[in-house]
Order: sequence, then C-alpha cells, then structure tokens
Amino acid sequence: MCCFRAVIEGLWLRFQGEQVEVCVRRERRRRILQTLVWFIITLVLALFIPDIGRVISLIGGLAACFIFVFPGLCLMQAKLSETDVRSASWRGLVIFSVAMVTLGAFIFGLTTTNSIYQDVVN
Repeated sequence: MCCFRAVIEGLWLRFQGEQVEVCVRRERRRRILQTLVWFIITLVLALFIPDIGRVISLIGGLAACFIFVFPGLCLMQAKLSETDVRSASWRGLVIFSVAMVTLGAFIFGLTTTNSIYQDVVN
C-alpha cells in the first residue's frame, strides 16, 4: 500500500502543480481517500473474479520482469555509466545484460499471452 500511495501522491502533485505546504495540510484527507478507494477496488475485484488462479497466472509473467528484466537493466546501467576503458569483460557483461532483458521480455510476453489466451478459450 505504501508504494501505491507514493506513486499516486507523486502523480497527483505533479498533475495539480501543488506546493509541498499544501500537500502536507491535505495529507490526512488524501490518505483516507486513497485507502478507501484501494479497499473498494480490492473488494469489487474479489467479488467479480471467481477464480484466483486466473489472476495468479496473469500476474505470473511479472516474475520474469523481477528475475531477468530489472537485474539486466541495472547491470546495463552500471556498465554503461562506467567511464573506464571498455575491456572484453565490459562488453561481455553488456551483452549478458541485453540477453537477460531480451529473455525476460520474451518470457513475460509468452506467459502473459498464454494466460490471456487460456482465459478467452475457457
């Protein structure tokens, strides 16, 4: 809930162009509203989704992002930000990071597409 709240707060403040002082004064009201909205959305989803297995299979593709894509992107950023001489090991790690991101994107697309297909067919 904390990550959700931080993202929504950041988007709201950017969209409204509010100052930090205004943000602090209305914080309690916004937190209550965000919690209520999150609770209602969760309740509605729980009422209308009969099988949690479908949701888990749809979200399962995100595991590929956490396992391959994000670490690959971090490795790529770390290597590309180096200003030293670019040796063979540097090139190898950059190629490895590109391969990790590509593999993770492929697995994510494959599992998500398969999950959606299974839901449509059934």
